Amino acid sequence: MTPEEEYSDLMPDIDSAVNGLGPSFVHRLLEHMGGVANAEAVFGRAVEHEGVKVIPVAKVMWGAGGGGGADVKGSGDSAKTDAGSGGGGGVHASPVGYIELSHGHARFVRFRDPMQFAVASLACAVSAWVVLRALRGIFR
Repeated sequence: MTPEEEYSDLMPDIDSAVNGLGPSFVHRLLEHMGGVANAEAVFGRAVEHEGVKVIPVAKVMWGAGGGGGADVKGSGDSAKTDAGSGGGGGVHASPVGYIELSHGHARFVRFRDPMQFAVASLACAVSAWVVLRALRGIFR
């Protein structure tokens, strides 16, 4: 007798335990994270002063996952089913800049990331070093 045949009467309970808990938990988690992952979480609300309105802009990334499983122990009427599910997620929000609305005109001001400049400078320096080493080898 195959395991599928032996435990066929328990399979609906196992399926319900695993698929019933997991999706509802992950769905609730995603709804909650979507509610807090926004520009307001990074900056606060848009501000208006003397006819100038400033609207914050942020880059928000989020992800989540979940899963479940079941284990059937024993056989026949003495079979025991253990089932469980779990999940988790994370949010990362960082400021990008702001939109300034003034006198019917809009202007986007981007915040500069000093690390981005440092990485680009390092990449240029390494590339120059590689080219100079190659040229030195050719002209020897």
